[in-house]
Amino acid sequence: MPKSPAHTARIPKLGSGIGLGRKTAGPAHLCLREMRELAGLTQVQLAEKLKKAQAEVSKLERREDFHLSTLRDYVKALGGEIEVVVRFGERTVRLRNL
Repeated sequence: MPKSPAHTARIPKLGSGIGLGRKTAGPAHLCLREMRELAGLTQVQLAEKLKKAQAEVSKLERREDFHLSTLRDYVKALGGEIEVVVRFGERTVRLRNL
């Protein structure tokens, strides 16, 4: 089903300066579905990369809590990588070996 022009206008393209690929001060704040859409993948295409059913991808995108390993696999299938930053007041550390 094609997206409506109004829907498409709300979803910026990769490298457009908004969302993924942006080079401004802070990171974009996106949900899983938005990241998938910015990567240009459908749920079916992502499910194939993850070797899962499309329904599982749909369920994952609606969840509020999931394992870090699940998120890592999802993001890797989109072509990205996970970086976890932990803040202790003024001190910031990055977890390694994720």
